Amino acid sequence: MLKKIILLLCLLLMLSGTALAVTDDASFSYKGIKLGDDYQAMTEKIGNPRFDLSKLVAGTMVTYYVYKDDTKIGLDTIQNRVVDMQIGNKNYVDAHGIQIGATPYKMQSIYGKSIKTMLGGKIFYIYMNGKNKQEKLLLQLDPDQGYLTGFRITNLIIDENSDIKKSDADLDQPVNPDDVNTIYMGSKDIDTSRVKTSQ
Repeated sequence: MLKKIILLLCLLLMLSGTALAVTDDASFSYKGIKLGDDYQAMTEKIGNPRFDLSKLVAGTMVTYYVYKDDTKIGLDTIQNRVVDMQIGNKNYVDAHGIQIGATPYKMQSIYGKSIKTMLGGKIFYIYMNGKNKQEKLLLQLDPDQGYLTGFRITNLIIDENSDIKKSDADLDQPVNPDDVNTIYMGSKDIDTSRVKTSQ
C-alpha cells in the first residue's frame, strides 16, 4: 500500500510541471534540421532563405532566416548555430503525424498530458527533450478552442514573464547604450529589403 502511495505521489509530481519530457529526437527537428546545426546544414536541407533579420533576445543576437512559407530558423549570431525554429509551413506534419489544426486530445495522446502555459501572450503546450533538457517543443494553441496553430522548437530558455530568453546570465550583463547590438526591438522587426545602399 505504501509503495502505491509513493508511486502515485511521484507520478503526480512529474505531471505537475509545465513541461513534460519527450525522448525521441524526431520531435526536435524540422525537415532534418536540428538545434545546434550550422547555416550550411540548414541551407543543404531546406534551401536558401528569402531574407534574414537580426533580433536581440535577452542579450543574445539571433539572426532569423525567413523562408517563403514564413518559417523562421534562428541562429545565434556569435556561435552560428541553430537555437530557434518557428515553423510557418501550414501544411507541415511532424514525425508523429501531428499537423496544424490537431486537437488537444490528439497532441496529448502523442506527447503526453501537458498544462497550458502562456508565453508572450500566446498559449502553448511545452515538451522538453528527455535527452537534452534545454531543447523544447512548443505547440502553440488557439486561445479559444485549443487546437494547434503553430510549432516552435527551441533551446532558448523559456521565461513565462517575457516570452523566451537565452540565459539567466545574459540578464546580468551590463548594457552599453552605444553598442548597436543592445537595441531591443521587442516583437517588431524592421524590413530593410527596400533600403538602397550605395555600392
